[in-house]
Amino acid sequence: MLIHNPEGSQFDTSIFASDWRYSAAIIGLREYLRSCDAEFKEDARAYNPVIDCEDECFQFNMTDITEEQYIQFVGKFFSPLLQPCQLERKLREAAPLSEDDLKECNDLLTGQGSNTILKKIFNKEKISEENRAEILDTLRAHKQELVLETYRNKKNLYANYANTNMLLKEAGEACRLNGYYLDVPKKGKSQGYGFDKGRIDSTDSIIFDFIPFAFSGGRIKYFINNSYSIKQMIAVAGILRGIKGDEERKGRRLTDTQVLWKFLIHIIKHNPGDIEIIVKNQDKGFFETVYVREKAMKILEGMEKTFTMDDHANPGQKKEVTFYQALSRIYKSDSSQDYIDIQKEVLKAVLQDTLLDKWIEFFLKENEFTANAHVKAVIHRLIEINLQIRTGGDTMKKAAKQAWACAQEVRKSPAVKENKLRTYRTKLLSAIVGNNYDKASQILLHLSIYSGIYFPFASEIFADFEQNKDVFYTFIEALGAPEKVEASSSGVNE
Repeated sequence: MLIHNPEGSQFDTSIFASDWRYSAAIIGLREYLRSCDAEFKEDARAYNPVIDCEDECFQFNMTDITEEQYIQFVGKFFSPLLQPCQLERKLREAAPLSEDDLKECNDLLTGQGSNTILKKIFNKEKISEENRAEILDTLRAHKQELVLETYRNKKNLYANYANTNMLLKEAGEACRLNGYYLDVPKKGKSQGYGFDKGRIDSTDSIIFDFIPFAFSGGRIKYFINNSYSIKQMIAVAGILRGIKGDEERKGRRLTDTQVLWKFLIHIIKHNPGDIEIIVKNQDKGFFETVYVREKAMKILEGMEKTFTMDDHANPGQKKEVTFYQALSRIYKSDSSQDYIDIQKEVLKAVLQDTLLDKWIEFFLKENEFTANAHVKAVIHRLIEINLQIRTGGDTMKKAAKQAWACAQEVRKSPAVKENKLRTYRTKLLSAIVGNNYDKASQILLHLSIYSGIYFPFASEIFADFEQNKDVFYTFIEALGAPEKVEASSSGVNE
């Protein structure tokens, strides 16, 4: 919530972190005010009329928001994403431009990498070493307009967050943010209670134009709204930005999922408590909210633990990796030709408290005959996470260990032929994928009789099949052929 302070106050405006929009605006505003050396107070206290008492707030002077300074800030903050800034950097280099440099510059100026405003100003002009200085002068003369219009219309910048017509405008009738905006003159009557557009409850402010500076990530961007205090919220925003920057400086480019995963693990250790994540996917015209529950926190915390696995890049050697890093590969399915970011799917399941049955069954089917070591490791990890999501506890973990041990006995039994074992595994997998629990139970009993091995874990499955699915998955996976480091016809590839 935003309020105007009484006349004579040091700052004329106070923002209370009443919902994520104001929290994000505070983070962006703070970055902006720091860049133009304007004064502000991030740990102020003022009267909050909503709760009728004094409350923590962020204070600043609204007069410090000017179009000129805003554009300058945009040019600094988003410089790598703005074509005019990229072009200016290239042209002001002292060294002569190579053929590749000229090609890159001309692409940014009026080619495929350009945009409408650049093409309008430069028409069909081409850059050469001879007119380089002239182009640079024109670029600088139109810098404000070029930066503003590029930022306004680029799909991964302002247009990703808000109505482009509202940039730097005073408060309108409806909130300018995507998913919140409403054309009141045209649609207000249908949206208002009792078909009265005067009853539309919508809040807008120019401070929402600072929200884009609060998000971090790539095509999917995140804002963490853990507003126990404004200072803590500011620190958390800095951590998220820093994690991505640190990895990039080391030459490692993290995916959006990896950035969020590393951040959540960090924040769980240093700033415990509930977390609200605001997600802005460039492909969606609205914001999404994810709440990280205590149960999810515990599962994520366990994923930071390391374990030893084979180093397939160096045969015969072992390496220590964290749980979540073992899921970082991108897989391509031979059956569907789809690319699967399993780390992203796991994180989504943990945060939303949904099961990974779909993906366990997918990898079991894809790896049915090839026994690829990488895929077997993924299946193990997915089952382990699923066990925690289902809240089965120690009893289920014990049953899963029994299932694995029994499968090993079956594989080693001289009475069990390989082709017969493969048939049983295929039938078990088909039954579980089809949710035919009666058939799955019958096949399990037949296999026990055929192999002459007692399955103590079966009682858990017969008592509650749905709750003990992961025990069944463990048994099916362990029945498979011994793992191979690389399979010549792997159903799932990196």
